[in-house]
Amino acid sequence: MTEAETIIAFLDAMQAAGVHPVEPIGANLGNDLIRFACEGDGKGKRNGWAVLHLDGIPAGAFGNYRLQVSETWRAGSVGRLTPAER
Repeated sequence: MTEAETIIAFLDAMQAAGVHPVEPIGANLGNDLIRFACEGDGKGKRNGWAVLHLDGIPAGAFGNYRLQVSETWRAGSVGRLTPAER
């Protein structure tokens, strides 16, 4: 899987979980945590967050504080990570 395909898969997982950024964030994803505004956020609020590690087996996490969503993601995985996998 290419880096671009990995980012697309990660963003798709975010959308499926209900985390909808109001602006594109793909170019900002990397090893550092980013914060961003999501659909439904008030003015100046950045309730969305994400971090994506592209080395080795790409993996990351994302969420929305307002919606109380917090998910982990790994390239090639279909469901959530088990505690042992984390």
